[in-house]
Amino acid sequence: MDASENDDPDQQVNAPHNGMEEEELHRSDRQRNPTEKMRAYKKEEALKKEKGLIHLYEQWKDRARNTRAELKTDVSESQLVALINALEKGRDDVMHVYLEIRDYIAPSSDTRRRIDTCEAVTKDISKIIFDRMACLEDFDRDNVKHSLRELLHHDYACSVYGSTVSAPHHQGL
Repeated sequence: MDASENDDPDQQVNAPHNGMEEEELHRSDRQRNPTEKMRAYKKEEALKKEKGLIHLYEQWKDRARNTRAELKTDVSESQLVALINALEKGRDDVMHVYLEIRDYIAPSSDTRRRIDTCEAVTKDISKIIFDRMACLEDFDRDNVKHSLRELLHHDYACSVYGSTVSAPHHQGL
């Protein structure tokens, strides 16, 4: 083999790249093993944040119930915008703390259920508000009542709107 054959530009470009790949493999193979103190600290921080999450979630639930109640009346477009902004801000606050918890530990299934409920209810109420904003002049109390009653038929409705909504849902089964 000639020295000129080893001077192939493709081989020169690939050589450093292959070395970097090997280095990356070694880095990714290393398993991190936190100390007992670090595990205790992370658990403590996660518990603090989870308490904060539950508090924010309860505030968001109150906001969702109040929003649903206010939607039963004839409200102006600016009031509708304020309702949706407040509800989405509550959801965003809950999501922010949830993401912080995920940095420390894997959230419990109960916590994940709360987050899924928060997302779904906010989306459902937002849709109703946007539909209302599209036809503000035609406020129809019966139509509004029907669409708000539809919110109660979801599986997660009981946890947000109270235990009384489960009775009509199960009677229809």
